[in-house]
Amino acid sequence: MKRLFLPILILLNLNLLAQIQDIDEPYQKGKVKNGYRVGEWSYYDLNKELALTFDYDSNQLIYLKQDSSSYFIFDEEWQSLQPDRQIRYLGSYVHLYDFLAMNLSRTYSSEASKKNINTVILLELEFDEKGVLVKKNILGKHKEYLEEAILEVTASIPEYWIPAVYQGQTVKSKIAFPLIYTNKTNEKKQPKVADLDYDGKLMKHIKIVGF
Repeated sequence: MKRLFLPILILLNLNLLAQIQDIDEPYQKGKVKNGYRVGEWSYYDLNKELALTFDYDSNQLIYLKQDSSSYFIFDEEWQSLQPDRQIRYLGSYVHLYDFLAMNLSRTYSSEASKKNINTVILLELEFDEKGVLVKKNILGKHKEYLEEAILEVTASIPEYWIPAVYQGQTVKSKIAFPLIYTNKTNEKKQPKVADLDYDGKLMKHIKIVGF
């Protein structure tokens, strides 16, 4: 009996490891097997509208909510164009914004606070034809007080992206996240994203308040 007992335990443990777990959260639904996403996953926007469905078994895009915005696309040179398919984070943007907001909250340095910095910085992400994040650009006034900290905390930004398509081909592309930096004394006079001179895709802004 002792000889049979150990193999049975091992078999039971292997069966437990192979169990499929259902994930049913407000902004994502799918299945996990052995720690990996399997089958079709659906991702939702803040308003709970379906934004993306992806099949992890076949590595295929099933559905993507279209965006009529202009994006910076590389077609011999960088141009502001409407792609056939926009660059897209493989997941819920709600989770990506939570990640950015949490990490960027500590980038309002003491030096920036002393100088009463009140500005909008653009965190521009550049992707290659495969959807790989290849470069981060920091743009805007007073970036010298914030750039190093922004690049440091965004070093671990998730790199799971679906590449942009233009004229039937995957292409290089860019998106930009406006970062509003203000402090308690200037919070009512915070700079406006609408004042930015940027022809590409501006994502939802993230506000960082210093003290």
